[in-house]
Amino acid sequence: MIEYYILIFITVNIISFIMMAIDKKKATKRLARISENSFLVLSALGGFVGIFIAGSLFRHKTIKRSFQLKILFGLIFHIVIIYLGYKFIK
Repeated sequence: MIEYYILIFITVNIISFIMMAIDKKKATKRLARISENSFLVLSALGGFVGIFIAGSLFRHKTIKRSFQLKILFGLIFHIVIIYLGYKFIK
């Protein structure tokens, strides 16, 4: 079971990283952007690591505190879900 979680966690973070890179490229070209809600969902699914790494690497959405708080909320949500899953599955 833990192997599936790790595989999903890695996959979601790779997707999150790529989506942040795409959004940064779109932002510099002033094209239609990826919604913050998409990043919030990815963060809740565990993609917060990819979002933080890509944000730091590409200097994207690092100043926008409201976005950072939303991603932090996704991290907290993910931790609570893991805790509850561990508590009730065990």
